[in-house]
Amino acid sequence: MKQRVLLKMDLSDEKIKRKVMKTLSSLPGVESFAMNMGSELTVIGDSLDAVEIVKTLRESCGYTEIVSVSPGEEPKSERKMRKVVVKGSCPDDIVKVKAMKALSTISGVESISWNWKDKKMTVIGDMDPVVVVWILKKFWQADMLTVGPVEPSEDDSKEVADEKN
Repeated sequence: MKQRVLLKMDLSDEKIKRKVMKTLSSLPGVESFAMNMGSELTVIGDSLDAVEIVKTLRESCGYTEIVSVSPGEEPKSERKMRKVVVKGSCPDDIVKVKAMKALSTISGVESISWNWKDKKMTVIGDMDPVVVVWILKKFWQADMLTVGPVEPSEDDSKEVADEKN
């Protein structure tokens, strides 16, 4: 079952953000994660153990607390960032984890997600798309599909329209 875990921790330092991304990339079941500018971290995946996530993050990154655990959906992005979609055939979970760890070292990366069905990796943040593909090519044959701004979903558009009325 897909779950969404919302955590609260200090994400003001770029070094801590990279540590958090490396740590989350190595945890089993984590499919994607996103950070906002303040102190919230959203983790999405199958059969996530929220307590284990918090325990691991506390050991490596400092104080972390659980805000909520709910059925999972992709987190909403509030900032305008770049979205890079890369297609490639990842051989297995181990290689995927290594690639996600490597991507998490790029400054400005906010979210990384992998879609096994379409064989696509989506990286969101303020980073150089060429560097993203260059890192992924170390692990498998990667081809850049799209690069562009992160577009709000239809639900976000409806909420904004309702607020204006």
